Amino acid sequence: MRSSVKLFGALALSGLVAVAGSAFTATSTIDSANKVVGATSQSISGVSVSNVAYTTDPTNDVTSAVTFHVTQDLTAADTVTATITGTTTGATPAAGSSSATCTHDALGAGAGTNLACTFSSPLSNVTKLDIVAS
Repeated sequence: MRSSVKLFGALALSGLVAVAGSAFTATSTIDSANKVVGATSQSISGVSVSNVAYTTDPTNDVTSAVTFHVTQDLTAADTVTATITGTTTGATPAAGSSSATCTHDALGAGAGTNLACTFSSPLSNVTKLDIVAS
């Protein structure tokens, strides 16, 4: 009789630990616990890009915008387009891309330009950012 009470007590305790442990487990739709959204800096065909920051909804991993800084002084005559590659959202997710023409915030002679790009079709699981300046 005592063995069955000890066994039942051990099973109840292990069940309680399992339930309590799962109550404190976070969930995320982001595909990697170590995922870092953004980049520190990179050189893109003669344009030095830094301070890349994505606007991402953490509940569904959808990227809707990106901001970054270029060391070059751009003018209104310069067109910068950013394109992200990832997964389309909706009933049938598929690989896709979304482009945006970026707005300029010139910082003054020699200080570079900040750019902001808002995508008309946000994507999830973004794997690539292409920046074209012309």
